Amino acid sequence: MSNSLSRWITTALLLLGAAASLPAAEPATPVPAESGLTMPHPLPQAPTPSVPIAPTAVVAVVASEKILQSDINAVVERLLKANAGRIPPDHAAAAREQMSASVLENLIMQKLLMREVEKAKIAITTNDLAQAKQEIPLPPGMTFEQALESQNMTAQDFENMVKIKQLLDKKTAGVAAVSDADLKKYYDENKARFEQPETVTARHILITVPEKADAKVRADKKARAEDIRQQLIKGGDFAALAKQYSEDPGSKDKGGEYTFPRGQMVPPFEQAAFSNELDKIGPLVETDFGYHVLQTTAKHPAKTLALAEVADHLRQYLSSQAKNEVVEKYLKQLRADAKVEITGKK
Repeated sequence: MSNSLSRWITTALLLLGAAASLPAAEPATPVPAESGLTMPHPLPQAPTPSVPIAPTAVVAVVASEKILQSDINAVVERLLKANAGRIPPDHAAAAREQMSASVLENLIMQKLLMREVEKAKIAITTNDLAQAKQEIPLPPGMTFEQALESQNMTAQDFENMVKIKQLLDKKTAGVAAVSDADLKKYYDENKARFEQPETVTARHILITVPEKADAKVRADKKARAEDIRQQLIKGGDFAALAKQYSEDPGSKDKGGEYTFPRGQMVPPFEQAAFSNELDKIGPLVETDFGYHVLQTTAKHPAKTLALAEVADHLRQYLSSQAKNEVVEKYLKQLRADAKVEITGKK
């Protein structure tokens, strides 16, 4: 499924766009988790899950509308499927428990917002729907309809999301524009957030080695990597060879390239990338994942981004923050005033 679709739906509900968070300056090309090159992070201890509730049980009643446990289960299953492989088996039950609680609140809020949509008599046009669809970048080869199906959503579900977004847009229509003075004040008070660490741009071709490979297999893999390295030294096209030979799915189709700061990659890979001479094909790098043919193409010193460099993004961020405050206040009041009966706990 398109994670972009899920993000857009969240945006529709909470008016949280791409600028809703302003991270510190990051590498231009984040390293995908599937690359296998990033440093591992420990998972928190999972809480003990409670006893499951029957699918036919009424978990909540919003005005006169019922929410069944099966409604929650359908969304949770979709979320678990979207995160397949990222949740360890011993954390699956706890993850389901935590997701269920969030999904219940989300379903309650959706029903409340749709009641408000009806009160406001919000109607959307085919052009509104077309524009909303264009805001969702889809994976190559996937149609919008397939994305909806992968999320167990109908065209009506999506239309409702667009209506909710229009409702929230109306609630924030009166938010004042961000002034240049606002920009400078925020920038001056938060300069640390605009510090960009030293980064390096490097590209590699990975020949993986199985964890329990014997000496012969390791030698064969190393010889294969060395042969590719020699082809590059003789003028071979790095991007073409990466696409043909690299076993890193996170980079092979983009020429094997990553841009990253210190502390993000496994140590041998990082050390070589930061120390190699620019544009030279370095010696083979061995990590727990196998052998890497590595070339460093650029080194970027640490710096603090100037206000002019971040002005557009910062203006969007501050505008989103102001709108978020209005929306959050509206949603809290809507929830507080609503007639909601929680009949089950999940």
